[in-house]
Amino acid sequence: MRNKVKFFIALTALTLVVAGVVAFVVKSRENSRSVEAAELTIDIGASRLYTQEELMEAVDVIKNNFEKIDGGTIVSIVYAGDESVKNGEALFLVDFLENEGGNPSLETGKDYRNFEWRLSHEDDGWTVKDYHLEVMDGTDLI
Repeated sequence: MRNKVKFFIALTALTLVVAGVVAFVVKSRENSRSVEAAELTIDIGASRLYTQEELMEAVDVIKNNFEKIDGGTIVSIVYAGDESVKNGEALFLVDFLENEGGNPSLETGKDYRNFEWRLSHEDDGWTVKDYHLEVMDGTDLI
C-alpha cells in the first residue's frame, strides 16, 4: 500500500513537471514571436532627394497599405537609397513574417525578405505605384 502511494505521488509530480515544461516552451515561442513582431527596424539613411520627415511619411504609407494586403508582421523597412529612384519612384524593401490567416499564397510562420515597394512623392504626399514579392523562379507572390 505504501509503495502505491509513493508511486502515485511520484507520478503526479512527474506529470506536473512535464506540464510545466510544455507550458514554458509554448509560452517562450509565443514571446519570441511577439518580440520579433514588436521590433520594427526602419533604415531610411540619408537622402539628397527627400527629407527625413518625407521618408518617414513613406514608411507610414507602406505600413498602412501592407495591413490591407497581408496579415503578416513587418520586421524591417529600408529605403534603398537615392540611386534606386527611377522615374520619380523611390524603392523601399520590406522584410516581414507571415502570420496565420494572412495571404493564402504565402507560408505561415515564414520570413519573407525584400518585398519591393515603389512610391512616388508629390506635393500631397506619397502614392504607392507598385509592390511585389518575387520568389526564386521570378514569380510574383503578391
